[in-house]
Amino acid sequence: MQYTHAVLRKALNDAVTHFGLLEQNPADKIKVARPQPQERNVIPPERIGEITDAMRDDWLFPYYYLSLLTGCRRGELCGLRWSDVNLSSAIPCLNIRRSLTQLRKDLGGKRLTKPKTDASHRTVALPPEAVTLLTEHRQHQARLRQKNGASWNAQDMVFTSPSGEPLSPSTATQHWSRIRGALGLAHVRLHDVRHTHATLLLQLGIPMKVVQKRPGHKNISVTMDIYSHVTDSMEVDMLKRLSAVTAPTVPLQELH
Repeated sequence: MQYTHAVLRKALNDAVTHFGLLEQNPADKIKVARPQPQERNVIPPERIGEITDAMRDDWLFPYYYLSLLTGCRRGELCGLRWSDVNLSSAIPCLNIRRSLTQLRKDLGGKRLTKPKTDASHRTVALPPEAVTLLTEHRQHQARLRQKNGASWNAQDMVFTSPSGEPLSPSTATQHWSRIRGALGLAHVRLHDVRHTHATLLLQLGIPMKVVQKRPGHKNISVTMDIYSHVTDSMEVDMLKRLSAVTAPTVPLQELH
């Protein structure tokens, strides 16, 4: 609804300012209610090790685990080429330069596009687990290419379908929907895996500005809005820790 209102408001504003067809923009008087934030069911931290072990043999395990370790969007991971992956630098990283967008089949099915926003064009540092994961995944792909021929994964994508074509975001989502129930994550969407990453960082006390950059949020207010439920609980914990440091040796009620 907000998007529709914005498009209509822009068109009517052009009618007022550029073409003189209207004296005023009627859309300016319309108030559109902000949508209620969608509930996010993140993966419980205490279950992450168990779940990653259970998924280890799944053909899309590297994709899902990298999502958890980086907080990247679906299309950003699907759009990764091996030239975007730097595992040998002092700080291994991914260079997010493009995103794979899902199109209708009659329009070609998939298209590589620029990242969502300027902030989405970023470098994402990798933890050691991600370096090991990607190293093993690349070796696995090399074996598949040797078996299937040089034309397999000709675009040198990090994630592909079994046939060697670029992995589509819809395939990743549909497969996650099929396996999440068996993992005890029936209410956790694939997009929630990305949210799990940012939630974990906040719970670990990582500064909000650092958390903002990893998932590619445009500004820090976006991050604060999305994860307000986490920061609320962090504030309660902060008060407890503050009290432990500042409390007098003799309780205040005993000073009177």
